[in-house]
Amino acid sequence: MPSSRPTPTIYLRLVSAAGVVLLVTLAVSVPGGFGPLDAEFWVLAGLILLGELFPIQVHGPKGVENRLLGEETFSTPFGFAMLLIFGVPEVVLVQALCSLVADVIGRRPTERVVFNIAQLSLSWAAAGAALGLAGGTGLSSGEALDPEDLVAIALSAAVFFAVNSTLVRTAGALLQEVAILAHLRADLLFRSWSAATLFAIGPLVAVI
Repeated sequence: MPSSRPTPTIYLRLVSAAGVVLLVTLAVSVPGGFGPLDAEFWVLAGLILLGELFPIQVHGPKGVENRLLGEETFSTPFGFAMLLIFGVPEVVLVQALCSLVADVIGRRPTERVVFNIAQLSLSWAAAGAALGLAGGTGLSSGEALDPEDLVAIALSAAVFFAVNSTLVRTAGALLQEVAILAHLRADLLFRSWSAATLFAIGPLVAVI
């Protein structure tokens, strides 16, 4: 009996297609509304690029899954700050471009390049949707960060982590031919702590 388990190639292509559709949708839906492209925007964009170019090696398998799982990028807090200040289209498009540059320089396989762009785009879009549903913050309009904004910020970070971890580690499980649920649970505490540390920096960056 043929296995009902999806192949890594099919999964990577499905996620990639969803991410590309999202990118195209955002690109055509915000003509003239992207930005403002002020100094703060470009500083954050530059920091996101640097974070992608110089990833942090963390606990995780190497080899075939290296770019998908074995590394964390320090672009996350700066991307989160951009989301809080500028919004979803800006962070998604900037993150996609920076990920593309870093992966091309790192000579990643084409399917991995596209998948990385897609999973990051989907993750930031989900985080932005959660932020909006929770009431957002005043940072986007230049207001100070209020204590009540922390609930929306925490929810947004949690949603990004959940979506990003699910997309990436499902790919890892398929590539390694291991159980998906077990792979999602593996090192969960460590990964949660690592992500929380990075996301905690984001609001601090946004208010500086």
